[in-house]
Amino acid sequence: MAVKTEYRFTLTDRVGSVVTIERIVWVIIGLGVLVRLAQFLANSSLWVDEAALAVSIIGIPYADLTKPLEFNTGSPLGFLVASKLSIQLFGSGEQALRLVPLLSGIGSIFLLYAVARHYIRPSAVPLALLLLATSTSVVRYSTFFRQYSSDMFIALLIILVQTYAMRSGLAFRWLITYTLLGAAAVWFSHPSVFVLAGMGGIMGANYLLQGNWRHTARVGAMSSAWLISFIASFKLTTVGDLATNEGVKNAISNYNSAFVPLFPTSLMDLEWYITVPLKLLDVPVGLPLTGLAAVLLLIGARAVFIKDSYKFFLLVSPMAILFLASAARLYPISDRWFLFLVPSVLMLIAEGAMSLYGMTKNATPLIGITLIGLLLLHPVASEAFHLVEPRGSERVRPALAHIQSRRTEGDALYIYSGGIKASTYYVDRFGMDDDEYTMGAHYVRDSSNAPREAEKWGALELYTSEIDEFIGNNRVWILFSNVNTDNGINDETFLLHHLDGIGRRLETFRADNAVVYLYDLSGTQASTTDIRPGRG
Repeated sequence: MAVKTEYRFTLTDRVGSVVTIERIVWVIIGLGVLVRLAQFLANSSLWVDEAALAVSIIGIPYADLTKPLEFNTGSPLGFLVASKLSIQLFGSGEQALRLVPLLSGIGSIFLLYAVARHYIRPSAVPLALLLLATSTSVVRYSTFFRQYSSDMFIALLIILVQTYAMRSGLAFRWLITYTLLGAAAVWFSHPSVFVLAGMGGIMGANYLLQGNWRHTARVGAMSSAWLISFIASFKLTTVGDLATNEGVKNAISNYNSAFVPLFPTSLMDLEWYITVPLKLLDVPVGLPLTGLAAVLLLIGARAVFIKDSYKFFLLVSPMAILFLASAARLYPISDRWFLFLVPSVLMLIAEGAMSLYGMTKNATPLIGITLIGLLLLHPVASEAFHLVEPRGSERVRPALAHIQSRRTEGDALYIYSGGIKASTYYVDRFGMDDDEYTMGAHYVRDSSNAPREAEKWGALELYTSEIDEFIGNNRVWILFSNVNTDNGINDETFLLHHLDGIGRRLETFRADNAVVYLYDLSGTQASTTDIRPGRG
């Protein structure tokens, strides 16, 4: 028995010497890099928002990046310049466009490791990393040609530099570093202003309460530099234009539920404080078991507060500033716009999970292990699946490729308005001349949250009149993507009903959320029937 016991301890020691927290961390980091590279290398078609930004910056000089872009598209100037440089170096393909988000997404994993060691217990660090490495939304936006991944990277970089500046007692070199970083950050990331305002405010208030006037003055000078830089970015780039642009305001109004009801006046307002946070824990945080994630988040927040209230306030201060900005209807709290705060949320959840495990491990360790397993089950399984089957998008590229491979001389192509942005990017890449396709009219909404019924029918009448212009042609391709479904009416379904009434369907090709139909519209007359219900 003594020999067996000694052997068991020896084996345990050997396993412990091999499986260390540090080695686990590097395996998780490797996994995070792998899933992002797999998605990047899959090279899926550009989604509508990606294509809109791509079309806006390809072919224009750097100086024009400070001007309003097409489709009311807006991104920070620093992100646009970095993306433009990538285009110049590697071409205008999808992967060149997505290179900056990819590097930001990979860099965020390393930054979270550096940050988490200062804010949560050592045993929670690998869990926080694994949650970030496998978060569906985080992985997706790491290969998405918009600035959301770099928003997250810059937020983590600010937290890290703030940590070192704080630990140094605002030593001159760290004060200068932090000042320069904050001044630059507002040009690369719009929500960085929330991080800087929150963390700089907490640091300044801490020194003020301590009566440390020298350090308070330093924080004030640093914050002033940030403010001056932000005002300059607001005035000299598209930030100011976007803030007053009617098209942007109309688009944001569709996210009405993403604005905080600061002073609740109804049960629906009160319900917002439950439903919206839970939705955020699913998307973009990436934890579908939102109830469990919420409980662990609260436990983790309490644990960090008890251990070091100053660090707690630093972590949550950007969330508080975002809350106020949302209440003023300046910034929506919704999926991708919240991505920059996901690492902070995951750190608190990981701290909560390990805190709960610590409280139960002596009596019933299975409880903590089971809850952590449940928390990880979906994100880990999802990313394992997507290593084999990468995510798709609207996939306009394969839809247009199918058309190109099947077209004959005289074929017509009509592109539904929802596919305009993506198709504008791809028709050039397929070498299509302007006379080879027709872009459907882009129906502009008014300032209401959703089009009124009359406007919806007005849009459908416009689309059907455009389609009727092809009557007499025996081969007409119709491409649908990003289909509008306002007022319970699916544009694709409605227009297909109209097409089936004036012609004969010859072929259907589907590519995820893009679909192509080939119709014979020869030998028919234009429809003059009023398409509204109860008319004609």
